Amino acid sequence: MELSEIPVWQYIATVWASTWILVVGRTWTQVKWELEVRYPRHPIVAQPVLHFMVYCVSINLILPLMGIQVVLSDTTRDKWVYAYAKAVGSKKTTKK
Repeated sequence: MELSEIPVWQYIATVWASTWILVVGRTWTQVKWELEVRYPRHPIVAQPVLHFMVYCVSINLILPLMGIQVVLSDTTRDKWVYAYAKAVGSKKTTKK
């Protein structure tokens, strides 16, 4: 099979999947650490597996907007991690 025989959608899927893996790999440990340090009593810190699954799925929604920038720039990655942790941690939960 030659490169000209490969459909365009396979190129797009490859770029999407590799960007997704790189974004999750470069940001997850920092997001987890940031939440544990800044919001140690937040309910999401107590359930890291559930948070990881939700993070991995939901990152696909905004991947076209921020994926390449986060993969290529440490400054942008750090801004993303801080903004995400602040947004998640500032949500107030009510217990009944």
